[in-house]
Amino acid sequence: MGNTNTNIIFLGDISLNNGYRDMKSPFKNLIHEFAKTDWIVGNLESLLKGDEGFDLKKKPYLYSEEKAFSHLLSLKLNLVSTAHNHVFDNFDSGYNKTINFLEANNIDYIGSSYKRKKNNFLIEKNICNKSFTFLNYCHPDTNYNKKNTTNINLSVYDNKQIIQDIEKSKKESNYIILLLHWGGISDYGYFPSKYQVTDAKSFIDAGADVIMGHHSHCIQPIQYYKNKPIIYSLGNFCFDTIISHNKEHAIRKSGNEGLVVKILFTDNDINLKIIGIKNKGLLLHISKKVFFKILLLNNFFKLFYRFDFIYDLNRFYLKHIEPKIFYIEQSEKNIWQMVISFRISKIIRFIKFKK
Repeated sequence: MGNTNTNIIFLGDISLNNGYRDMKSPFKNLIHEFAKTDWIVGNLESLLKGDEGFDLKKKPYLYSEEKAFSHLLSLKLNLVSTAHNHVFDNFDSGYNKTINFLEANNIDYIGSSYKRKKNNFLIEKNICNKSFTFLNYCHPDTNYNKKNTTNINLSVYDNKQIIQDIEKSKKESNYIILLLHWGGISDYGYFPSKYQVTDAKSFIDAGADVIMGHHSHCIQPIQYYKNKPIIYSLGNFCFDTIISHNKEHAIRKSGNEGLVVKILFTDNDINLKIIGIKNKGLLLHISKKVFFKILLLNNFFKLFYRFDFIYDLNRFYLKHIEPKIFYIEQSEKNIWQMVISFRISKIIRFIKFKK
């Protein structure tokens, strides 16, 4: 057990796709932040390209080249989560190449397994004389599109099962940390879904000490419940424009922002240090603007989660308005050119709200 303090850093979605294969030292501005830490954890969103092609039913699919994966070593990662909606994108071949790379470089992984009856959802580690249990799950609303022919096992989010896993692990560990890939209905939204707030509290009631969220590709508020931190989404750590189905899928502006969270575990407390980061041309920078943005979101959230109609407005915006704004932003035409080139039927399809 002991009296030693423990520092752990958490990173958001790591996707070394596209341009990262030719990038040099994309994390050089952050390395000093990692120097005095005991463990580093990140969500490995993009796996290595395999020999079987891509899952064309997945839109978009993600993949990384082996050359780009070398950047993982500069981060000195100790653990990566793999329970996410892109774990099947490169089929079994890409998955196994990824696992071989991680094992060869002494990087632990959690959230998936190969040809096992049980999912690799849990890992226990002793860090600086403190025992930690990390649990990793992927929610079905993130659309992971599992194939019947795959031998990859995914740790699937089930709130009742998670509570049981927490209660069992709490007997063996000083700290329980949940790594959750969730909130698929709130993609690119600055606020979590209602079920996330409810579930997060139930997980802490069961004994979880830290909840660390991924998937929204956008930073989301940090909430404290019973003095335990809930980080609903760290946002993207690194992500480039996605090349999928022979098309480019640009990353939204909010997808170029993220959080690096340093947690100091003492004998009596859990203390957070929040670092805002910005992706500029694939080079990461520390950003005070992102830091102040999360403070603002935290204050808005205190009002937000108390009123159901605000959740409904948020979901309506994400489903109907935000995709159209993004479409306009990414178009090479100006507004006038778009208007005069539209047929009446096309305009109707554009503004029509899906039920």
